[in-house]
Amino acid sequence: MLKRNLLLLGAVLMVLGTTSAHATSQWTRKTGLACNVCQRNGYQDPTAKEGDGDTFHQKYNDELTVPKLQDMFGVRLNLTPVSYKTNAITKGADAEKAGQWTLGNQDWIQFFVAGPIFKDVSFFAEMEHTKSSFKFSWAHISLHNILGSSTANIRAGYLSAVEWSSHTNRLPIFPVLKNKAFEVKNPTADNTQDINSPRPSVDYYGYTGPFIWWAGVSPGSAATDTDTGVSYWGGLRADINDKIGGAFEGSSVTFWAEHGTEVDNVNTGATKYYNTSARNRYQAATNIRYSGLDFQGSYIWGNDADWDLTDGDADNASFWGVGVQAAWLMAGKWYPAIAFDRVVNKGAASSVNDPLLVTPALSYLVRENLRMGVYATLDLNDKEGHTKQNLYLYNIRVMF
Repeated sequence: MLKRNLLLLGAVLMVLGTTSAHATSQWTRKTGLACNVCQRNGYQDPTAKEGDGDTFHQKYNDELTVPKLQDMFGVRLNLTPVSYKTNAITKGADAEKAGQWTLGNQDWIQFFVAGPIFKDVSFFAEMEHTKSSFKFSWAHISLHNILGSSTANIRAGYLSAVEWSSHTNRLPIFPVLKNKAFEVKNPTADNTQDINSPRPSVDYYGYTGPFIWWAGVSPGSAATDTDTGVSYWGGLRADINDKIGGAFEGSSVTFWAEHGTEVDNVNTGATKYYNTSARNRYQAATNIRYSGLDFQGSYIWGNDADWDLTDGDADNASFWGVGVQAAWLMAGKWYPAIAFDRVVNKGAASSVNDPLLVTPALSYLVRENLRMGVYATLDLNDKEGHTKQNLYLYNIRVMF
């Protein structure tokens, strides 16, 4: 149902959350299909016998079809004209705190290239250019509908372990805000990885009716492993589809789990050791859509058997976190929203330092592919020794 809030396609869709406009992906414009149909099936109509390569592309012969460039290429730009963070500057020997202004910040520009190579084989690549880097963020080759079944699909490349979750933290309702519980990782380990960033992986997924399930394996943050530590994960999502959903169509619930081994491998000079730590991560998530309402939320928890990975006694650490974002579309243009973010660490210092944040926001959808918004992230953490930092910003996002 194209005029409802849709499950957004990978990293090519700007999260608009609108009930009155089609999704802005080039593949949705090409085919007229909902984004989640294209994503699961490699940007092609799964019911077409010959595949989209023959339907929409230039066909030269039975072995070669070449897509039109506009059907494969997309661009997304993120710009923050003005922002202000309290207590962000430390002045001199007295360590007096002062606020920090940032003006004209061109956060990034992203380029997307994706599409079917031929029936049931596709590729996707996202390249991101910032002030200091140009890199592949997400990239994969996919085999779809193996042996003619939607229950057998395989991908290889840089993927997210929670790609199919109800709440991925990759394209949130708030385009400038990510929930911190997704970002917890062991800073001592050699090849550590949080749960939602792109990681070199091979994964499997399948779907039928209202269910989609997936499982994957990864060596960590680098494709060439520096140790024997490996992570495994799996998840199950149940959707409310058009046959059972009514006004709640597009809503879903998810459970996901990961088990892995973190390693600190040192083999230089006289210092040599190889220490390991078991790591577990879990997510229970939901996405509720009703009329103009869009709600995403996760409860994430986990533990590490030896956080500091030293030769001494195991330094067990655990954490839990809640991330919630909700928004309501008004008059097809205005998009008031609010987010809550909380992480609690137990037993050791963390890569995420116990945030307690609330962010109200208001966006205006100038066009389907142009969104402007003001955001105020309020730091509510009163923990002793913590310096509160509120962030206020005006953000613009545009996609072609």
